[in-house]
Amino acid sequence: MTGLEKRKFQNFDWSPQNIAILKKLWNEDNMSAERISKEMGGITRNSVIGKAHRLGLEPKKKRVYPRAASILSTKKAKSTFVKPLLSSIPAPVIPMQPLTPPNGALIPFMKINYRTCRSVEGHEMIGIHRMALYCSNPKEPEEAFCPYHQSIYYRQAVR
Repeated sequence: MTGLEKRKFQNFDWSPQNIAILKKLWNEDNMSAERISKEMGGITRNSVIGKAHRLGLEPKKKRVYPRAASILSTKKAKSTFVKPLLSSIPAPVIPMQPLTPPNGALIPFMKINYRTCRSVEGHEMIGIHRMALYCSNPKEPEEAFCPYHQSIYYRQAVR
């Protein structure tokens, strides 16, 4: 909004006649605050909303568009399936077998593939550069680490 437009809106006066026009237009269903501001001229949408709020006029209802109305009106069929309570089912106790540390050779970054563990196990100096070496044990397809390193990095919460 330019300075000239700002000055145009600053001179509006809320006279009793303008308040009566606002009340009349506000109570019409098809008149939005923006349309009221254009109808009255020299006033912004926000000043219309603010004056209506200060006068205690009923807030405008939000428009419901046809597509949204059809989506909201369709009700889902109630399911007769009842989910069992998980707290009533005892959790199976699986004894943890001690995992042995990996005994495979350590591999450089460029040798890692989707089947190898991503855990950094050491470093090798090549000249003045330090190169990370990774565990070469196999891992599950969806995991990042082999079972041994998973047991280290992801501890189970003790309850």
